[in-house]
Amino acid sequence: RFASMPPSPATPEAALELFQSGGEVSAADLAAGLDALRQAAEDGAGQDAMDLVVGNMPTIVAATARCLSSEECDQSFVDAVEATSRLAGCLRNGPHAFCSSELAASLIHLLSVPRDGKWQNAADPSQRAAAAQHACAAIARIASQPEGRACVRRGAVPKLLGLLTQQAPAALQAQAATALAACLNSALARIQLRTADLDGLIRLAAAPGGDEGADAITARAKAHLALATALPDAILRSKLLEHKMVANVITVLQLPDSDDAPPDFTDLMANATSLVAAVANFEDGRMALQRLDAVPLLVQCLKESAHTSAQLLSNVALAIENLARSPQIAHSLGPAAALPLLQLLAAEPPEALGPVAARFESADWEAVRQAACSAIVALLPTPALEPLLSDGSAGLKTLACLVCEADTLPPLRAKAADALGLVACNQEGRDAAMEVVQPAIVALAEWLRPARRLEAEAASETEAASEAEQPEECRVEAALHALAALAAHEEVRRLLRSPLGSSAASGDGEGVVSDSGGGDEGSGEGGGNDNGAVDNAPPPLTGVVKLLGSPSAPLRRAALAAIAAACHGRDAASAEVCVSLGAVQHLVALKAEGEHSAAASMALQAVCIALPSARLWLNSHLPVGVPLGEEFLAVPKDVPLVGAAALRSMQPEGEAAAILHVSGADAALESLKAEARALLVGAASAADTVRGLAVLASDRMGGSVPYEEYESFDGAAQAASLCKAAASRVLPLGSLTRGGARARAVLFKALADGCGLGCGLSLGRCVNGAHAHHAWASVVVDSRVAIVDLLHNPGELLPDGSDAARRYQRVWEHAFSSLAASRATPFEVRLPVAA
Repeated sequence: RFASMPPSPATPEAALELFQSGGEVSAADLAAGLDALRQAAEDGAGQDAMDLVVGNMPTIVAATARCLSSEECDQSFVDAVEATSRLAGCLRNGPHAFCSSELAASLIHLLSVPRDGKWQNAADPSQRAAAAQHACAAIARIASQPEGRACVRRGAVPKLLGLLTQQAPAALQAQAATALAACLNSALARIQLRTADLDGLIRLAAAPGGDEGADAITARAKAHLALATALPDAILRSKLLEHKMVANVITVLQLPDSDDAPPDFTDLMANATSLVAAVANFEDGRMALQRLDAVPLLVQCLKESAHTSAQLLSNVALAIENLARSPQIAHSLGPAAALPLLQLLAAEPPEALGPVAARFESADWEAVRQAACSAIVALLPTPALEPLLSDGSAGLKTLACLVCEADTLPPLRAKAADALGLVACNQEGRDAAMEVVQPAIVALAEWLRPARRLEAEAASETEAASEAEQPEECRVEAALHALAALAAHEEVRRLLRSPLGSSAASGDGEGVVSDSGGGDEGSGEGGGNDNGAVDNAPPPLTGVVKLLGSPSAPLRRAALAAIAAACHGRDAASAEVCVSLGAVQHLVALKAEGEHSAAASMALQAVCIALPSARLWLNSHLPVGVPLGEEFLAVPKDVPLVGAAALRSMQPEGEAAAILHVSGADAALESLKAEARALLVGAASAADTVRGLAVLASDRMGGSVPYEEYESFDGAAQAASLCKAAASRVLPLGSLTRGGARARAVLFKALADGCGLGCGLSLGRCVNGAHAHHAWASVVVDSRVAIVDLLHNPGELLPDGSDAARRYQRVWEHAFSSLAASRATPFEVRLPVAA
C-alpha cells in the first residue's frame, strides 16, 4: 500500500510534503521525517526551521497520531515512537505543545499491557517494551508544558501508575516514573491519584535489593521524584504518609556507604534526599520525619562519602532549612550537628570536603553553597548562634568572605548578607560582627551605590546599562536588611552617613556630608568596584534614600527599615544626613500612599526622635520632655525641610519668617541662659521660675504687647533686616531683640532647657495673615499643663484648654476675634422714618 508514496524524506520540506498528502505514512517514513524536522531545528536552520515546524504543527501531529495508532510493532515502529519523543523534546520550550488528543491517545495506547500479559514478542523481546519506553519519554516531554499536560493527563496517569505496579521492565518503569512526575505538576492529575492504588509506587521508594541492576535503581530514583511532585496535594500527601512512604525513603538513607555500589546509586541518594526535603516542607511531613528519627541521617549525608553529589548536598541543606521551621527540630539540628558541616559547605574553596569536591562543576558548587547559607539563615534564630560565634568566629568569617567575594553569585551573597543581619539581631552578635567582619560591612554598604543607578534606570525606563552595572535586587535588599540590623552599632551608623573611603567611614573620625549627598550621580564620580570603598564616593545613605523612590516594593520596604535603623539611639548626625538627602519628603509621600504607611511612619518617627528640628516641622509640636539639643533650627512651615547647609544657603525674601537657630555657639543666647539660671536661686516655686523666665524672654523681645495692639506689632522687621545683612534666612536667636510670638516661644524653650525645666513648644497652623507663624510654650506646674503668656501679660499661666488659653493660642472661636476688623462696630440697618 506504500508503493505509490515518495521515497523516505530527508529534508524538512520533503517531510512536510509527505505529511500534507493526507495518506497513511509508514513508520520508517515517519521516523525519517520527524528526525529531519528536528535536526533542521537543532543543527543550523535555526528559527526559520522552528517557524516551519510550528506553522505546520497540526499537520505533523495528525500524521504522527495516525501512524502510531497501528497495532504492528516492529523496529521501524519503535524508531517512529523514538523520533516522536525526540521531536517533542526539541519543541517542549516552544510556543506550542507537540500534542493533540489523538496523538495523546496513540501514545497512551502504547502503555497498555500486551494481550499475552508479557512485554515481549517472538521476533524481538525488547520491541514492545522499547515502544512503551519511548512513549513514556514522549509523554514526559509533552507534559512539561501546560497545554500538553492537559492532553495527556487524563488517560496517562492510570496507565503510568499501572506500569509502576506491574512486573514491567525496570527501564520502562524508570521512564514511566519520569512521565508520571511531569503529569503530576497538574493539580487535576494529583486529584486523580487520590483514589488510585499507590502501593507499587510507594514500594519503589524503598532501598533496592542487593541483586537489582542499574535500571531498577534508576526506576526507584525516578519514583522519588514522582512522589515529591505529588506532595502539594494535602489529601494525597496524607495518604502517602499513612502508607509508610517516609519509612521507605529512610531505608535509602540508611544504606551503607560502599565504593562497590553502581554509579546509579549516587542519583538514588540525591533523589531520596530531594523527596525528604519536599516532605519537610510540610508540617505533617516534618512530624513524620521526627518520629522516624530521620534528622541524624540527614546530618550524616552532609559528611564525605563515596556517593556525595552536589545535588545531594543541596537537597540535604534544603531539608535542614525546611525542618528548621519547627522549633523543636531546629534546636536539635543547629548547635550540635548540622551547623559546623553547613559552615564547611559554605566555605570557599571546598578543600574541607576533600576529593569529593573535585567532582563538582563550578555552578554546582555555587548551588551547594547557596543552599548551605539558606540553611544557616534558617537555623540562626535557634541556639545555633553560639557555635557560629565560637572558635574564633570562624562561622562569621565564612559569611564575611561570601559577602566580600566579587566572583560569588549574587543570590549566594544575598543569603550571606541575610545571615549577617540575623547575627546582628542581638548585642553579642553585633559585637562579634564588628570585630571580625568589618570588611563585609563595608562591602554591604558599597552594594547600595549601584542600587542608586538601578533606581535611576528604572525611573527613566532605560535598559541601556550593561549587566555588570545593574545590581541584583535580591542582593541590594539583603544588604539593606543586614545593615538595618547592624545599625544598632554606632560604628555602622557612622559608616552609613559618611562618604565611602573617608576617614569617618574607616572609623577614624566623623565625616562631613554635604547636602547634595556627595557628588553628581550621572558623572560617575565616586564610583568603585564591588570589593571596596573609593575616595569621594557619596555616603551609603544616599543610595538608601534613592531606593525610597524605587518601583520595587520590597526595596522600598527594606530602605524604610534602613532609614529607621540609621537613626537608632537618637543619632542626630545620621538623621541630619537623611533630611539633607530629601528623605523626609519621600517618607511623607509613602506614609500617605497606604501600602507602606506603617513602615514610613516608623521611619519618620525615628528621624523625629533623633532630630527635634524635624519633629517640630512635621508635627508642629515638641513635647515637654524633648529638649532642643545643641543645634536646633526652628523652620517655618512654609519652608521645605532640608539639610542645615541648604537652609543656610537660602536667601531672605522680603519679610518672610526667619529660620531661628539655637546653638551653643551663640554668645548672646548663652548669656541669657546664664541670667535665667540666676533666677532659679531666688525662685520659691516652679511657677515663680516660669514667670521669671517668661518676663526675661518677653523683655528681650520687646516687652509686653496689649492684646488689641498685637495685630499691628512689628515683630518681623528686625529679623528681616538681620537676615538681609547676613545674606541668609537662618538667624541666630540671640541676635534678636524684638520678636513676636514664635521668637518668644523658641527663646523661652531654649531658656527652660538651659535651666532643666520641662517645656513644650507648639506652632500654629497659619503661615499667612495676621496669625502667621504663631507659636506658644507650655509647661507642667502642679501636675497641670499650662500655656505661658509671653506677649500680653508675661508670666501668666493659662490652664490648657481654658478659654483664656485658646484666646492666647488664637484657636477655635478666637481665631478671628483678635483682629481689629472683628471688633469694629457692626453695620446698623436703619429703616426710613415717615415724614
